[in-house]
Amino acid sequence: MNWLGTKSSGQLAKVLHLFLLLFLFSCSRHGGKKAVPRSSPMADSMHFQYAIYLPNAAHNANPLAAVNDELKKFPELKLVDEIPAHPQQMFVHAYIQKHVKGEYAPLGIESLRYSGHGLTLAEGHELQACERALILEFGHPRNYVWTGLRQANTIVDDLVRRARGFAWDEETREVFSIEAWHERRSASWNGDVPDVSFETTIHIYDNNGSVRAVSLGMSKIGLPDITMSSSGWSNRGEIVNLINILSQCLAEGKPIPSTGDVRLDLLEVKNTDVLDRQLKSRKGKGYRAACLTLKPGQREEGDPKNRLIQLQFDRYPGTDENARQESMISSFFGAEDSISRIKDNDELLAASAKAKTKLPELQKAFSAGLEAGEFISVKAPFKTENGGNEWMWVEVTKWKGDEIEGILDNDPEDVPGLHAGEKVKVRQQDVFDYLRHFSDKRMEGNTTGAIIRKMTEGEDGPTPIVSVVAVPECGN
Repeated sequence: MNWLGTKSSGQLAKVLHLFLLLFLFSCSRHGGKKAVPRSSPMADSMHFQYAIYLPNAAHNANPLAAVNDELKKFPELKLVDEIPAHPQQMFVHAYIQKHVKGEYAPLGIESLRYSGHGLTLAEGHELQACERALILEFGHPRNYVWTGLRQANTIVDDLVRRARGFAWDEETREVFSIEAWHERRSASWNGDVPDVSFETTIHIYDNNGSVRAVSLGMSKIGLPDITMSSSGWSNRGEIVNLINILSQCLAEGKPIPSTGDVRLDLLEVKNTDVLDRQLKSRKGKGYRAACLTLKPGQREEGDPKNRLIQLQFDRYPGTDENARQESMISSFFGAEDSISRIKDNDELLAASAKAKTKLPELQKAFSAGLEAGEFISVKAPFKTENGGNEWMWVEVTKWKGDEIEGILDNDPEDVPGLHAGEKVKVRQQDVFDYLRHFSDKRMEGNTTGAIIRKMTEGEDGPTPIVSVVAVPECGN
């Protein structure tokens, strides 16, 4: 009996969500795409909004006077009543929003779990009670992109500390404690171009049976936000890493050729903090380079009001987009499977029988809807050329009655024509074990895995299988 273990690859978690004014690729009324100039996609100017929720204890304070004090430190930044559509210098417009609850409501307590940084529960309730907010709108031309962003971050850092309030980033839809804003938006800045992942966020959510990721906050640096779709949750760490690496390279001036095919090389990253962190997060033996296909993104409800880039992987092998994505992830980040050749014993079969009793409960939980980031995998048999079975993990995407559909998580050794990332169907009655991944990174199940490891102790152990697709030519 052959058993394939779960694929492991480099991950760095940073998880867990109008009309487009411009596309990266402009489209004709009939849908024809025009070529993209071979240059940075950075816009000619940037507009973004920050805010500070003011605690009611400081109701008599004059935050606009504090703004004037702060601007004395930045003589190039001009206070105006309205930001021009195409600013030619650095501007800020400041005003007080007096009806916060009705017109500028803060995130609710539940949302703070995902989009709040550094707030205690008591501070979360204090935020809900705020009646006023200081709104700060910033605008500047492209040549001030980094100076303008850094000054805006510093001003909010000082003002939120003076007000003892809560900082809000309208573009990323995140709220910060005083300390969290300082740590992420001021102290994290190293060099001319910051770590872009500290200026943005990535929403990952279930989108009608598939998983979709979209960045928010790239508008602050005049760049498109990036979106990417997947059929499952198991690669969410790599998806986040890939979006962050591409965002960093674009911020550092990487051009986009007219073909839309971009060669991404991790070693191109100039910010040493970003590069070191990404290199340390890697576990597999990938190429650290990829050929990505960039296309105009299709806006979904909740997306940022910004241009969108859709990441695809057209030059990689695979029967569908998800399989091509799996090939790219394995190639870029590296991936290793292992295979164990064992014979069943009573202990193993008893553990499997016990795991099978949990399947109706798991199906019920799946049908009721899992939390974002939570997913279930099952170990199922696939026929080999010699008529035996190769047991592999499948991430469940549909489960109705005895039929389970999902995404194959392993590259088989002896099942020709089948590859990791492909959509497959298995029967519930054939499932040998399960693994439930919770959104807080807890895992439940796979008791047979521990028995298999014990059975192979003292022998050669599992046989590693290295499966890495070569980087395709990018055509540019």
